[in-house]
Amino acid sequence: MQFNPISIILTLVGGLLLAALLGWIRRPRLTVFVPRTFSYNQLSDKGHLVEVTVFNRGFKTEENIDVTLNPSLKYELLGANSPDASVDKNRLKMTRIAPSDEITMLLVVENGVFKPDDITQTVSKETKGVTVAKLEDVPPTAMQRVFLVGVFIVLPAICYLGYVAINNAFTSPKSTAVAAEITKENGWTIPSFYKKDDNSLYKSLESGKLSVELGALSAKGDIVSVPFQLRNDSGAVYTATLEAITSTTDKRTPRYEQLVSDVIVFPGNKIEKNINVTIPVKATGNERTIFTTVFLQNANGETLKLNRNYIAPDKIN
Repeated sequence: MQFNPISIILTLVGGLLLAALLGWIRRPRLTVFVPRTFSYNQLSDKGHLVEVTVFNRGFKTEENIDVTLNPSLKYELLGANSPDASVDKNRLKMTRIAPSDEITMLLVVENGVFKPDDITQTVSKETKGVTVAKLEDVPPTAMQRVFLVGVFIVLPAICYLGYVAINNAFTSPKSTAVAAEITKENGWTIPSFYKKDDNSLYKSLESGKLSVELGALSAKGDIVSVPFQLRNDSGAVYTATLEAITSTTDKRTPRYEQLVSDVIVFPGNKIEKNINVTIPVKATGNERTIFTTVFLQNANGETLKLNRNYIAPDKIN
């Protein structure tokens, strides 16, 4: 197995990023916010009203929440949206706050002007809270964080992986086809996947025990005879399918006559088979190209395919 340090580094970095992301989602978030104060009220001539809200933006229920206020001021609980809230001198106490929930208390504050800085400490059974000055600074709920991660990280990642998969599905076969035909033996192009140690046909061709050649062309007018010469010194029987076509094939050389199949080549034998193709006498360029294919198979089911584009000479006897 080949050691690849880049893949190990990327795996470690990916693991750290995933752990950091999960930690960001699951981290407790206890937040205190003072949305408003009322300087004038009908309850106290010397005091004013202060609204204090404690948010739980974590996944777990926060218990035994204690908000410590400036001890030089006097506090009295006027109302709250939860029976779990109470005031003990300069401390606001809450028994519990469920996930994504909050408790709001309305206080009467005397002996001075209350400011957010008068909140000196916020703690619970498991974490320490923070005080924010603006409502937009209150962190999103746990489910909102999961949604944000899904929209901005997971969904783009899925889209990218889908794009890569679709792109590979359409491009990989073409790339493989181009890369496959890289092996050449005696002028024949052979797809590289045939080049295996256990493919006896390829090994016989490579060693010269098996040969496939194109003999000298002969012509009668536009009809050109292409001789295929097969030799077998490998000691095993194989069959061959031969094909030759040109770009100018017409009724004078029907398609079925350009394919010869089930040619049996026994050990020690040499066989020649001819296929007629059409090449106009005055043909030029691609019209003189003969596309030939040889497909071999032995008794063990092993196969071998050979291709050659042969350009006919200008003068054919």
